Amino acid sequence: MRAFLTYAGPTALTMIVSGCVDGIAFWFTDETWAIWEPLIEVVRPRDKTPPHDLRRTIAAIFWCHENGAKWWSIPAEPGPWWRAAQLFIRWTKLGVWERLLEQV
Repeated sequence: MRAFLTYAGPTALTMIVSGCVDGIAFWFTDETWAIWEPLIEVVRPRDKTPPHDLRRTIAAIFWCHENGAKWWSIPAEPGPWWRAAQLFIRWTKLGVWERLLEQV
């Protein structure tokens, strides 16, 4: 995951800031999400239940990586920290992040 986010960092992570909670930025802008969403939809697994609020969960994963923070340090606003951690771990095991990197 570090390679993916390091690659995306200069071009994408600096563009995700749209909202802040206590000075902590974690939202994707509408323009940035319009770029990422189709790429994510191509590579994400088709589970029985689609991920809950995928935009916020992906933003929380990016926030966690960019800040070098522990999962439980994710602010409450983008949703429970464990949701971001679960999605990251599940997608890592399934190779989703690598496929997403290939799309970028």
